[in-house]
Amino acid sequence: MKKRRWLRLALLLLCLHGLFALFCLTTPAKAADPCSEGKATKACLEGTSVSSSSYTGNDSKIQNPFPDNPLFFFTPYDITVDNPTVRLLWGGVLALVDMFLVISIMLNGIRVMLVGSVFRFADAVETLPGVLLALIVAHISLTFMTSAIGLGNMLTHSLYLSAKEINIEGPVKYGKSKTKEEKLHVFFPTGDPGKESEFEKKLLTDPFAVASAWGGPDGKIYGAPDGKSLTQSDLSHFEKDWTCKAKEINFDVESRKNLFGKKGKPEDGNIAFDISMRAESIEELGENVPASVIARLHQMVSQIETDVNQIENDALRWHTDWLKFDEELSGYEKKYLNYERQDVNADHANRVKLTMSLLFKSNGTYIESMPGKRGDIITFTCQTPKPVEQKGLFETDLNFTDLFKNLQDLGKGVKMIVKVLTLILLVQMVVRLFFINLYIVLAPLGIGCWALPGRIGQSLTLEWMKGFLSTVFVQFLMVVALIVLQAIFNVVSDFASATPGTPVGGLSSDVWFDLMRIACIWFIIRIPSLLGTAPMRTMVSAGQMVTQVVGATVMMQIQQFQMIVQGVSALVSAGLAFVR
Repeated sequence: MKKRRWLRLALLLLCLHGLFALFCLTTPAKAADPCSEGKATKACLEGTSVSSSSYTGNDSKIQNPFPDNPLFFFTPYDITVDNPTVRLLWGGVLALVDMFLVISIMLNGIRVMLVGSVFRFADAVETLPGVLLALIVAHISLTFMTSAIGLGNMLTHSLYLSAKEINIEGPVKYGKSKTKEEKLHVFFPTGDPGKESEFEKKLLTDPFAVASAWGGPDGKIYGAPDGKSLTQSDLSHFEKDWTCKAKEINFDVESRKNLFGKKGKPEDGNIAFDISMRAESIEELGENVPASVIARLHQMVSQIETDVNQIENDALRWHTDWLKFDEELSGYEKKYLNYERQDVNADHANRVKLTMSLLFKSNGTYIESMPGKRGDIITFTCQTPKPVEQKGLFETDLNFTDLFKNLQDLGKGVKMIVKVLTLILLVQMVVRLFFINLYIVLAPLGIGCWALPGRIGQSLTLEWMKGFLSTVFVQFLMVVALIVLQAIFNVVSDFASATPGTPVGGLSSDVWFDLMRIACIWFIIRIPSLLGTAPMRTMVSAGQMVTQVVGATVMMQIQQFQMIVQGVSALVSAGLAFVR
C-alpha cells in the first residue's frame, strides 16, 4: 500500500509539472549566426551556417540552375527555422500540444489513482513514458529541425566544394574557328651552313613532331624557364588539335659559320677553336700544370671536334660538352694563368656564348651591324578548332510574358521545352520551402501524436518524420544528380551519338544538344519521386501545373497575336477598297 501511495504522489507531481510547463511555455530564442563573430564554434564547424554566397559566383564548374540565387543549393534559415512568423506559429501549435499532453498526463494520473476499481495499474503506467517523451521532444523539435537543415546544407556545401576539383567537361557547343601565328625556336641538326635550302624548303605541318626532332638545348642561359628549352616553352603556346603549316623557316647561316666553320673543318669554328685556344694557353702559359691536366686538355680538344663533326647524329652533344668544358677550363685558368690571360680567355668564351644565344634565341630577324637573319626558328600559321563556348544545362531567361519572344521560341520547340523544364525545377524548389515551413509549424503536433492512446498516433509521427527528412535531404540528392550529369554530359552525349561528335539520326548539333539538356533536366526533376513520400509526390506533380500555366499563357498570347493580325488585315483591306 505504501508503494502505491508513493507512486500516486509521484504521478501527481508529474501532473503539476505538466501544468507548470503549460503556463511557462517559451519558444527557443532565435539562433544567432554561429559564424558571425569569427569564432570556430561547434555549430559553425558543423555547417549550421553555410554562406549562401558560395553558389552565386560565375567561376564555378557546376552551373547554378538559377544564376545569382542559391535556391537550388541552400536552404535559408531566415525564411525557415529563423523566420519570426514561422516560429510564432510553431509556438502556437506547441502550446496546443502542451495542453493536450498535460491533460493526457492528468488523465493517466487519475487512472492510476483509480487502480483496483476500474483500470489495470500496469496499463496506466505503461502509457506515461510515451506521453513524457512526446512532451520533451515537442519542445526541442525546433532544435532538431535546425540541426537537420544545417546537416543538409553542410552536405550540399561539402559536395559542391569537392566537385570543383572534378575534371568536368560541361555541355559545350562550337563557334567560329580562328587563325593564329606562333613561332617555334628549334635547332636544325647540322653544322653545315650550305644546307640552308634543304631545311627551308621542307613542308612542316606538325609543330609537336618538329619540336621532338629538332628541339633546342636547355634554355636557362637563353631566357627560357628553368628545366625547359626555348622549344618547349614555345610549344606550350600550341594545341594538339590545331591545324598548322610552316609559313616561314629561318636557317641561321651566319651563326653556323661562326660556331662550326666549314664542313669537315670544325677547327675553323669558334666552338672548337675556343676550347683549343684556351687549352693551349693553359698548357703553354700556365705555371706548374700537371701532366694529368694536360692530358685532360688534349682530350677536351679532341672531343669537341668530334662533337661538331657528329652534329647530324647527336645534335646537341657539342653544346653540352662545351658548357661542361667551359666550366672546367675556367677552373684551370684561375689556378694556372695570370689575371690578364684569364680575361683574354673569358672574353673569347663570352663571344662564343653570344653567338650561341643568337642561334638559339633570336627570332629570325636582322640584327644591326650583323649579316643575315639570326636564329633557327619556324613561324607556323595555325587554324584553331572552333572555340568551345560554355553553355549550361538550364535556360537563364524564364520569362513567358514576351509575346514575340514566345513565338520565336515556339519556332524552336526543343528550346521551349528546356525553358519549361527549368521553370518546373524552379517551382519545385519553391514548393520545397513551403513544405519545410509547413513541417516546422506542425512539428509539435506530429510529435505529440505519439502520445495518443493505443499507439494509434505513432504512424502519424513516423509520417511526419519521413516527410520532413525527405523534404530537407532531397536537395542533397538533386545536387548530386546535377554534378554527376554535368561531369558525364559529353561522354554520354558522344556515346549516344552515331559516332563521337556526330549527332544521331541526322539531327543538327544544336537540336541534339537541347535534347540532351531535356533528358538531364527531366532526370533531376524526377529525383524527388525516388523518396516516395507525400511531399515528394506533390513536388513532382507541381510540374504538371507549371506546364499547364505556361501553355495557357502562350496560347493566350498567340490568340492575341491572331487578333492583331486580323485587325491589321481588315484595316489594309478597307484602305485598298477606299483607294479603288
